Amino acid sequence: MKRPTSILNAILVLLALAASGCASDAPPSGGPVDPQPREVLFSDPDSGSVNTSPAKIRLLFSHPVTARQLLYAIHFSPEVDNYHVTVNGNEAEIVFFNPFEANRTYILTLNKSLLGTYTLPFATGARLDTSSISGSVQNTDLSPAASAFVLAFKSPGRNGSMPDMRNDRPDYLTQTDASGSFHFSHLAPGSYSLLAFNDSNADMRWNRSTEEIGLSSYRTVPAGSKNIALRLGGPDADHPGIAACRPLERQLLELTYTEPAEPADIDIREIQIHHAKTRKPVPVLDWYSPVSASASTKIRVLCGPLKTGEPYIITDQKAGTNKVLFYPTRFTAEKLPISISTTPADKSQPGYMNTVWPEIGNTATLSFSQPVTRNAIRSATVLSESGRRSPETLEYELKKIDARTFSIRPIDGFRPGTPYTLSIDSASVNGNPPIQSARTTRVSRFTTADTTNTGGISGTCWSPRGPVIVEARASNGALPHRVRGIQKETDSFSYAFTGLAPGSYTLSAFVPAEGNEQDLYRQKWRPGTLSPLTPSAPFGLHPGNVRVRAQWMADNIDIDIMNTAPRAITPDSLKGGSRIRNLRKQQPPSPQKPEPSLQ
Repeated sequence: MKRPTSILNAILVLLALAASGCASDAPPSGGPVDPQPREVLFSDPDSGSVNTSPAKIRLLFSHPVTARQLLYAIHFSPEVDNYHVTVNGNEAEIVFFNPFEANRTYILTLNKSLLGTYTLPFATGARLDTSSISGSVQNTDLSPAASAFVLAFKSPGRNGSMPDMRNDRPDYLTQTDASGSFHFSHLAPGSYSLLAFNDSNADMRWNRSTEEIGLSSYRTVPAGSKNIALRLGGPDADHPGIAACRPLERQLLELTYTEPAEPADIDIREIQIHHAKTRKPVPVLDWYSPVSASASTKIRVLCGPLKTGEPYIITDQKAGTNKVLFYPTRFTAEKLPISISTTPADKSQPGYMNTVWPEIGNTATLSFSQPVTRNAIRSATVLSESGRRSPETLEYELKKIDARTFSIRPIDGFRPGTPYTLSIDSASVNGNPPIQSARTTRVSRFTTADTTNTGGISGTCWSPRGPVIVEARASNGALPHRVRGIQKETDSFSYAFTGLAPGSYTLSAFVPAEGNEQDLYRQKWRPGTLSPLTPSAPFGLHPGNVRVRAQWMADNIDIDIMNTAPRAITPDSLKGGSRIRNLRKQQPPSPQKPEPSLQ
């Protein structure tokens, strides 16, 4: 007789929990939506309380919340287990079933998905911990990583060794603001290992297989450190290479890599698919980047037929040894007509030729909405020099960047200050015969830029060691221009970019992992690994964007590689952050100046 009673009690408890978690955030019927952001109006205990070990925490919000919202928005540092959340409109209680540890500082953090930045520190002893660590987190493309989470693990850990950041619970957690900045406050004294992750599903929990991580350039960071920079790379994996495979269509897969990949890093011959049981291989036909002309941890692969519901394994031998199991989907998207865009765009005067993939020099770029073949483009494309009375059709070189992006230039190269016409028959690209009286040709008429249309950037990169690679990234998301820093003193390297199209640029620098003189564009910033724990390669970022204007050189654009050596942690070692940017008329580079960037 006890069993039915216990089951009935359990059902009643579940119903009560469901009722508390189903409250709505909607305003009363007929009332307007309150545009003011939700905030905490009252807490018990109060923020900063000491000598308190509460059995419950009471919160009063300015707007109603639900139990489910609050439950998934809560995080305690250090972590706290075994508590219960109840909500009644604007009021909430967090009831604890176990006492807090004596003489410790605790921090309640609420996720920004619930409201803006909110923390509630309190101490079970006579004083709050007061140590802090601050810095910033950037995405792979060096844009601010807004709302990313940063985890801090006490080092050494409780067993006296380095923390296992894959499996250990973090001691502290904080979230970045819109600028990517983070700040840990009320830390216990000591040193910490840091891990940032992109919380793409906003659940305050790190999904190892899909969410990108960023590591510091140090194994440990002492409390009190400032200006610690972390940069997101790819997801964590046991081995380098492919971290995840997501089938998008019957013969289209999206691969996520452990490190950002540029077009030159992908070799379709090294990507292999086979049936997990029969070992039968599946042909890999082509690939393209979902982010046009940009380094990304994701690419898309076109492959041969796959059997729905059957297991397959994919690997990229060039990128690493990691093998990923996946199951195909039966979904097939509707095939739409292929659209075409060109760079330079039509009527560009001047037209800038090296804005998409600077590594390949002065070329125009053809971008398609779907994969196309080289033969289809050749049969549909005409390039001519249009400055003459009778335009001259030119022989051209067509280079494949990926299955949707190609570069084109005359055999003898584009001449500065010269008008050209690039024509593409969209009907032919789509495999259709020409339609009489229909305009199916995409035309781009442009005049190539010359030295009077470009500008430059120069400055100093401060780094305790070299070599140093400096990058200038245009705001359109294209791949970066690169130059090598030329060492002036023990810890300073000069650099100069010339021939840049006017616009806004992000300036950054890194110390390549290999540290050798290989091809400039094959040097890599390495994001580090969790197992074994390997810190990321040092990098630095110039604060704010740099504006380039024609015939002007933006100089004194200095970059600090801030977290390369322990001395660089303290703010008084920063050398370039306070310098004033100024512009001066661009002058021909002297023999003592750095070599210009590759164009």
